[in-house]
Amino acid sequence: MEMFFRATKEAYVYPSAMGNLTTQDLWGLSLTKERRSDRTCLDDIAKQLHMEIDRSSEVSFVRTPTTKNDLLVRKLEVVKAVIASKLADKNLAQVEQLKAQKLRKLSGLLADKRDEALKEMSAEELEAQIKALQSA
Repeated sequence: MEMFFRATKEAYVYPSAMGNLTTQDLWGLSLTKERRSDRTCLDDIAKQLHMEIDRSSEVSFVRTPTTKNDLLVRKLEVVKAVIASKLADKNLAQVEQLKAQKLRKLSGLLADKRDEALKEMSAEELEAQIKALQSA
């Protein structure tokens, strides 16, 4: 949460094909370009930031990294956190979908079993149940 507080407080801006985006805008983007009409996605923004970090990183064993590089790293961490959250949501939705499918299948099988039990009843047993339902 601290990183999101800092990102909003310092008004991080993320350059993209759609123009500059805010931290809040990141939540509205898809993970990858799902349609041809999508102009940008989280993956593109993360790749761009990673390339900028690589370009701005001068390897030195004496000097400390620049603040620009620190800012880029923090921005990338925010994008990665949004990606991780969206992936977790997507995985949870898939698990819930599989659970619902299995529940429907089991309910259908249970209904079939009940139908089989009814089919195996004698005519007298069926008549007795019909009379009981009609009188209730």
